[in-house]
Amino acid sequence: MSQDSRLHAGSRAKVMRIIWLVASLLVLFTAENLWIAPWLKNKLPHAPNLAPEGLSGLWFAAFHLPQNLHDVFTYDGGVFLTWLGNTAFYSVASGVGTAL
Repeated sequence: MSQDSRLHAGSRAKVMRIIWLVASLLVLFTAENLWIAPWLKNKLPHAPNLAPEGLSGLWFAAFHLPQNLHDVFTYDGGVFLTWLGNTAFYSVASGVGTAL
C-alpha cells in the first residue's frame, strides 16, 4: 500500500466522521422540533393574552398581500422606499469602493 492511498483513506475517514456528526446534529434538531411542535400547539391556544382583543386563533391567517404592500410603501410618507433607496445606494457605493 502506497503512502498516497493511506493518506486518502485517512482523509476519507475524517470526512465520513464529519458527515456522521452533521447528520446526527440534523437528526437531533429535527427530533427537537418534532417534539416541541405538539407542545406549542397545546400550550398557545390556552395562553390568555397572546392575540389582540377581538381576535381569536391565528390572527395573521388572512392573506391580504396587495393591501399589506400598499401599507408598507405608503407608511409615514413612504419612509420604506427612502430606506430601500438608501440601502441600495450604500450597497452599490460600498461595492464600487471595494472594487477600486
